[in-house]
Amino acid sequence: DYATAHYQMARLYIVLGTPNDHQRADRAIKEAIRLDRENEEYQLTLADLMWEKGFRFNAEQQYLKVLKLYPGSAKAAFGIGLRALKHFLKYQDMRDSEKLVDTVVLFHWGHFAEKDRRKAISYLQQSISLDPEFSDAYYQLGLAHFENSRPDSLLVVSERLLTVKTEDKDALLYCGLAYQKLDDEKAAYQCYLKAIAQMGPEEWTVMESIEDLMPEGERDVLGTAMERVASGGAEPTLDAFWRKQDPLHLTPFNERRMAHYGRVAYANLRFSRVEKGIPGWQTDMGRSYIKFGRWRGKVAQRPEVNMTGAGLVLTPHTETWFYEGFKLTFRNMDGLDGWAFDWTYHGVADPAAREVFKKKAPRYVDPYARQKYRMPNQVAAFREGEGVRVEIAYALPKTRLRLSEPEGLVNLESGVFLFDAAWQTVYRKTDEAVLKYPVSGVEKQRASTYALQERTLRIKPGTYHLVGEVVDLEAKSIGTFQTFRDFAFPGTFLAASDLLLASHIEEIDGFPEGRSDLKIQANPLRTFTRGQSVYIYLEVYNLKQDTFGRTDYEISYRVGRPDEETVDSALFAAVDSSPQGVVEIEPVFRGEDVDYRVRYVLPQGNRFARQIKGMDAAETAVTVRYEGDQKDDFTYLQVDVSQASVGIQKLTVNITDRQTGQTEEREVLFRVID
Repeated sequence: DYATAHYQMARLYIVLGTPNDHQRADRAIKEAIRLDRENEEYQLTLADLMWEKGFRFNAEQQYLKVLKLYPGSAKAAFGIGLRALKHFLKYQDMRDSEKLVDTVVLFHWGHFAEKDRRKAISYLQQSISLDPEFSDAYYQLGLAHFENSRPDSLLVVSERLLTVKTEDKDALLYCGLAYQKLDDEKAAYQCYLKAIAQMGPEEWTVMESIEDLMPEGERDVLGTAMERVASGGAEPTLDAFWRKQDPLHLTPFNERRMAHYGRVAYANLRFSRVEKGIPGWQTDMGRSYIKFGRWRGKVAQRPEVNMTGAGLVLTPHTETWFYEGFKLTFRNMDGLDGWAFDWTYHGVADPAAREVFKKKAPRYVDPYARQKYRMPNQVAAFREGEGVRVEIAYALPKTRLRLSEPEGLVNLESGVFLFDAAWQTVYRKTDEAVLKYPVSGVEKQRASTYALQERTLRIKPGTYHLVGEVVDLEAKSIGTFQTFRDFAFPGTFLAASDLLLASHIEEIDGFPEGRSDLKIQANPLRTFTRGQSVYIYLEVYNLKQDTFGRTDYEISYRVGRPDEETVDSALFAAVDSSPQGVVEIEPVFRGEDVDYRVRYVLPQGNRFARQIKGMDAAETAVTVRYEGDQKDDFTYLQVDVSQASVGIQKLTVNITDRQTGQTEEREVLFRVID
């Protein structure tokens, strides 16, 4: 006769979830109600059980009964609203095909979903009115708005919850998600920081759960790093992981990391199994969303039982997410919200979703991709004492800039960033950009189309990632370049600097003794007209001195066509950094069945590669002998290209120390135009 025991037995049977257990739960909860008819919780549990058994109408009637008996029952109103929301989510992307006479017709079920969405909003709002601190009702109401393309309403609902629960971390996360969707990255960043500040070590680990994003060989290192950070220790591995993927270092936040936070927030908002206490990030759908982001297309197939010549055929309830070049299919396991990877194999070309999830690399779409262009640039390294001097020059196309009238000023922010091989920050310099305009030769004419910038860094020898960025704050265009290389020189063997291409080199006085005595106008565009000379600046190190302190070496300069190869067009002109292909998702009818095909249409190929193809291999070579008294020397060369054919040329420089026989070779590409 102890009602509470029957009630607890019913809850346990519901957790077990088998059809027989559902029957046992039914008997147990009804016995509890018989013993205590005034208990609201028992009546709600009966409604929950009806839903679990698939009796949607009966469940809704039971919630309404509870709401009538207990007008202040926020949980009853929530139960109706939550189930209506689940039906909205079930039908909003559902499609199926029917054969009418000789035509296969594709049906969309979205119009059925709208009625459920309105019902969900009405009852969830009622639940909040009855209990202003009922967090789950706020979350689900926000989801109903967000899935209807109303992130502004999700923001309003989340901020309303924060007025009564000021430290609700989930409400802060959903505020961040809403701000991201509204393209207010700064506000989103602040919300995520506040949410993370409210998290304990275990919750923080969930928020930073990136094991699915890392190559298998790095996961052990990541696990150790996260344990240290979660316990209060300092560990740079996690920050380095995100820094490597930062699409714009000039901003005060990491957009890739922010996108991850947004994915975790959405996964928990959208894919959590509320009744079972399973957070979204633990589900197959949630993990997939965190790894690959929002789908390019989504289709749900309703479950059907058809009679064929072979008998009854069950078509499962599935949902397919389409991405560029792959798709993920999920199967509904319980008719409710129990989604998992579809285990069906369709051959090598269409493997099961779990295999696709494991093998596909994480997907991230650069939010600045359409604003970015790669700047033509030169990065030349020279030895300077015990360190390295790096001279950087890059060109900004005026077509990507917004010049004020009549001054012609541009509101720019510019930055150069240096990271070591493990992506730990070594150097960071941002400032207001000062444009430098060419003043001589053909570069003066080209000043109407390009503006030049130059920087010099002095660093320790080592292997570095070098990143340059320029943002026009008015036009919102973003120029970038990036290189990864070893900036170091041997201490004893013959060595040479990079070849610095220049439009003009002028001696400041008649007897230059080093780089500081020369005025060099770098040419990051690497482009010259046939009436213009190509200038090359070069430094040579570790020359052998004879007993009289003299050096003897020769330099051979060779100009000719490069081998047939793919040439990066950004060496010679500004180009879009991430050309956007077109994703087409279209239904493909197969008899009475319908499937979906994704076609990824890429932009056209590199025209500079085509310029090289089929060109002659004629070369011009000049060898010059040098004598001096310095172990480290410098020289510059003026190359006449008036007879060179139009197109891509390769300049190869070979240095030979005549006293040791040691040799060193450097090469650089440039372009000749009419």
